[in-house]
Amino acid sequence: KDLTPKEKLLLKAAEKAIKHAYNPYSHSFVGAAVLTKSGEIIAASSIANMSSSVNLCAERCVIAAANAKGHRHITKLALIARAETHDYEEPVTPCGICRQFLYEIDMITPGDLIVLCSNTKKTKIYRLTLEELLPYPYSRYKKPAK
Repeated sequence: KDLTPKEKLLLKAAEKAIKHAYNPYSHSFVGAAVLTKSGEIIAASSIANMSSSVNLCAERCVIAAANAKGHRHITKLALIARAETHDYEEPVTPCGICRQFLYEIDMITPGDLIVLCSNTKKTKIYRLTLEELLPYPYSRYKKPAK
């Protein structure tokens, strides 16, 4: 209920993207959506691989999709997941690799990149900044002061 109308649309787009997720191994399906600075919503899903080191998380897929459309300034990212046989009770959060990846996006985005992390039924949602998700990033650079 505390989400803005745009955040609700963003989370809904991430939820719809789950149906395109591919994961015959762990049977965990993740959808993500971003809100660009221009107001466009772009969604993508996770893609697993038998060689787990080449898995593509939904977060990185959606950033790549946005970048391919010419969007590098991402203001918000929504993330939601479900398992094949059950819902997730707790919100899904980005893995460590994705947190570092999103840090780079936050560095080039004016303002803070906000990440919405939801459980399957959208009854528990975290609204986090990258600093909250990754307080000590691997970086030589600091984001310019606002």
